Amino acid sequence: MSRVIKDDEEFDRAIQGMVKLTEELEDIDPLADEEEIKRKKWMLTRTAHLVQVYSRGKYAAEFPELRKKYDDLGWPYQDFSIQQN
Repeated sequence: MSRVIKDDEEFDRAIQGMVKLTEELEDIDPLADEEEIKRKKWMLTRTAHLVQVYSRGKYAAEFPELRKKYDDLGWPYQDFSIQQN
């Protein structure tokens, strides 16, 4: 997964997108196209993962001792000490 959230503004848009997708999935027509439903669920899951990785990276930047804990648990986090493209 090469995609990352670049900044707090993009993070906020990702959260808003998750809210919108969740609302769409809650109100979905049971006869809707299954591929469209799968695509929305995939997008929601993918965005949630990116948000989580970004959040962990922010916490790890603020509290460096969390890096080891995240590493020990195998939890991915964004490394803000590395220049992001």
